[in-house]
Amino acid sequence: MQRLESQNEAAIDGCVSWAQGYISGFNYTDNEKKGIIIEYGALIIWLIDYSGANPTKYYYEALQEVIDQHAR
Repeated sequence: MQRLESQNEAAIDGCVSWAQGYISGFNYTDNEKKGIIIEYGALIIWLIDYSGANPTKYYYEALQEVIDQHAR
């Protein structure tokens, strides 16, 4: 998750785009928790904060945490 902290705009955009696809895929396949919605800017901030607080975690673990926190 170092790419998020690099402040390289292209790297951040790539990570967030991948995250949006991951979340979209989850929304498509999960019948119980559909509707995970998070704005682009909020997702960037959340991922940067999470990666700073959890430097040993993998990127997909951060995204799973986003899903768990925003599940309806």
